[in-house]
Amino acid sequence: AHLYCLNTSCPGQVRGRILHLASRQAFDITGLGTRKVDQLMAAGLLREFPDVFTLGEKKEALIKLERWEEKSATKLLEEIEKARTIPLERLLVALSIPGVGVTVARVLAAACPHLEALARATQEDLMEIEGIGPEIAHAVVDFFTQEHNRENMARLLAAGIIPVPPEKLSDRLAGKTFVLTGTLPSMPRDEAGAAISRRGGRVTSSVSGRTSYLVAGESSGAKLAKARKLGVEVLDEEAFRRLLDLDREAGAGE
Repeated sequence: AHLYCLNTSCPGQVRGRILHLASRQAFDITGLGTRKVDQLMAAGLLREFPDVFTLGEKKEALIKLERWEEKSATKLLEEIEKARTIPLERLLVALSIPGVGVTVARVLAAACPHLEALARATQEDLMEIEGIGPEIAHAVVDFFTQEHNRENMARLLAAGIIPVPPEKLSDRLAGKTFVLTGTLPSMPRDEAGAAISRRGGRVTSSVSGRTSYLVAGESSGAKLAKARKLGVEVLDEEAFRRLLDLDREAGAGE
């Protein structure tokens, strides 16, 4: 049987978080691989993932490590420096929140473009976001309520990490609320939700009298029936793309 450490502070879990933070989908720090992470942890230079961004203060100790020299230490520190400004969605991936991979992180960042707002969100708030179910909502809230996670976040920000919100194209959909249902052949629903958010709109998971539009793809079900009953405007995929000007913007190289 395989042994698995459930304690988040055990070396195996810390090592995994540091390697995940350095991965291409997160901070993308070239040169911070398994061997170097193991060496830095053994030397006491990495005890948690925020320590990656304070290695610049320990350059003399880095140079003294076996098979290190000033050139390799300088190169790694330059890579770390380049990584300090990061899109919010990639920071969310880097945090190792259970269930939050690239796609979910993109959805969360589009709906909550500022880290502070996401950290304050309730499970009910998050479940209103299209594509976020109860398990992920619980995992996100649980992550941000744990003291050691809050401390790590504070240390990252104090080390100069700058989370960049998703690019906002316009406010043309400000005040408009959308619900997505069914399958959209030309794009995943999370991508459609991100497109709405980038134009100032809001995506929720349930139809109500406050819903501005229901975007109905193929195999739409109960939400479509409820929207019609409430008199909510229903958009097929073509009308949705037209409303957002997606085809024109794609042609212009959005």
